[in-house]
Amino acid sequence: ASLGIVRDGHRVEDPWTEIVQPQMKRIVVHTLESAQDAVLPRTSSFELFGYDFMVGEDLSVWLLEINSSPDLSYSTATTKTCVKAMLEDMVQVVVDVEKFGTRLERPKRKWGSCKVASGRYELLEPPRRRREEKFRKIRKDAAQLAVHGTGIK
Repeated sequence: ASLGIVRDGHRVEDPWTEIVQPQMKRIVVHTLESAQDAVLPRTSSFELFGYDFMVGEDLSVWLLEINSSPDLSYSTATTKTCVKAMLEDMVQVVVDVEKFGTRLERPKRKWGSCKVASGRYELLEPPRRRREEKFRKIRKDAAQLAVHGTGIK
């Protein structure tokens, strides 16, 4: 049932997916962009961040904090369900989709068009991923670059 919320002249059927989640996704992307220069690239590793949000009565989303070591304990029945599902989905993304640790080339453009399940994870910036894949190939080819020159008198 609709909550009677109207945005931009249209009735909002699902406030969570139409209003709240898009704000959360934008916040995640912006915070990761703001820190990208401070993160050193490391091969064979990944990191899980925990984002804490607050949702106001007007459905505005506020970022409370970002945890680099989020609590994954089963402290309540709700967190047990959420954490268990998140960990299972994370393994699907890391192993099945990304081929992490398998020493296999990661299939290009796998997110969004792959047949492998990625659980409830969603790639938030597909165009950025495509650019990264192109850069990855360029970096691999760059190992063959050489500089040749002659001395100036």
